[in-house]
Amino acid sequence: MILVPKSKSKAKVKDLKSCIICEREIHSENYCKYHVVAFQNVMQNYDDWKEGYGELTFLEYLQKIIENSATGIWAKEVAEKLLEKEKLKK
Repeated sequence: MILVPKSKSKAKVKDLKSCIICEREIHSENYCKYHVVAFQNVMQNYDDWKEGYGELTFLEYLQKIIENSATGIWAKEVAEKLLEKEKLKK
């Protein structure tokens, strides 16, 4: 951690290693302990979704996760981040 001056009289502590979604302490994969579990679940479940839907691209999968009302908030946030990253690749 480093101290980043906010003004001459105040300083703010900034963590250099924080979750890319929520800024909690990083656990692995650039995510906090909550988002890393969601990331692992999102990645592991893609094959099951492909099997269920037939042909399903990774981008379509991420969009379906985001739109699914049964998807938890952390998984949705991970899916949104991954979708954003995939779109930047194109």
